[in-house]
Amino acid sequence: MPAHDPPLPSTLSPLAPSVSGAEARALREHLSRANTFTFVPCASGLYPASPEQSGGARYRYVWLRDNALLIEALRACGHAVAARRAGEALVRYSDRYAVRFDPSAVHEALADPMRRPHVRLDGDTLDELPEVWPHAQNDAHGYLLVALARLCRDGLLAPHTFARVAARTVAFLAALPCTTDRDSGHWEEGRAVRASSMGTVSAGCGEVAEVAERYGHSELARAAHTLAALTRAALEAVLPYETREPTAPRAFDAALLFLIEPLGVVREGEADTLIERTVKALEGERGIRRYRGDTFWGPDYHLLDPSLRTANASEDASFRSSFSEEGKEAQWCLFDPVLSTHFGKRYEHTGDPMFRERQVRHLNRSLAALVPTETGELFLPELYYHRDGVLVPNIIVPLYWAQANLMCAVDRLIRSSRP
Repeated sequence: MPAHDPPLPSTLSPLAPSVSGAEARALREHLSRANTFTFVPCASGLYPASPEQSGGARYRYVWLRDNALLIEALRACGHAVAARRAGEALVRYSDRYAVRFDPSAVHEALADPMRRPHVRLDGDTLDELPEVWPHAQNDAHGYLLVALARLCRDGLLAPHTFARVAARTVAFLAALPCTTDRDSGHWEEGRAVRASSMGTVSAGCGEVAEVAERYGHSELARAAHTLAALTRAALEAVLPYETREPTAPRAFDAALLFLIEPLGVVREGEADTLIERTVKALEGERGIRRYRGDTFWGPDYHLLDPSLRTANASEDASFRSSFSEEGKEAQWCLFDPVLSTHFGKRYEHTGDPMFRERQVRHLNRSLAALVPTETGELFLPELYYHRDGVLVPNIIVPLYWAQANLMCAVDRLIRSSRP
């Protein structure tokens, strides 16, 4: 293991590429007992970004993106009942706010993100929040399409229900159109034409087309197939960059890793290029940076007024720029388990020991980021940041999205290990 990879918590031992299936299952049991894979939903059935805020208060906000990805993780790891319940909550969200998906009102949505379908809601009531927020996030709707298509494919969502939600979502994205729409993307920041958003929509529409065709929804299948092809072409014009905006191009962004896993929307050679570029440019000791120059949770960010730490930065992020330092961007815990899952699949398909080594390395890095609690639990934080020169977890512990990714990585380790 490279010297810069940190040690694991004292309750865990580093994994070796020769890890057996029995040892991998024991790891899953250990983490399950430590509540690493415990996800408690809000009253609506959707999951909060984190179960607690600073001071122990329950966190009630839910993000569409996080939930779609958590649903996919639950489904992929065999938790069908939980996945179905959360999927049904997404359907209720879509039905309740169907008017926001009306293609005839797209000009209003383009002028004001608050007129778009909201991607951040009250988790108990599904009520929209009055706070101004960058709801122009096309990737969130792409993830919703992926999650619901896979639930339907597995018999966990009725085909007519799936078709109703998918049809309005595809129609809205096509009307924007999302191939040229400048959205705020995964990180809810400045507006740009983003590869990660177009790739997510392309993946979602591709899966919708396949499932719709299977169940005889031919009109939906044609519309989804058309948009999948259009967004795929637009994606290829931007890759391997995240954005080629003339005023603010971004050559490296870890959001592109999700196009590889769990979306599978880029080809093998493209995936290899994206991974090597991302790891070389953005990997840190405790996690992977989102992008160079990221100002969110920069050095000593805890000194920023709490009301501003997660404030809307889509139009102006200058209030947090004083905490930015090149090379000391926050290191997120989302990405190492994603890479571990990807390399595990490559190892299963090829038997190449290089992929096994990379699978285990990124899983060890993710396990090393776990934070032990006084009661023996092990949680993945949102990120590590530099506090007084030392990398420490921020206040979002755990981040459910990160722990769902880790659950998938451990499940893949079991599948790819000898008995």
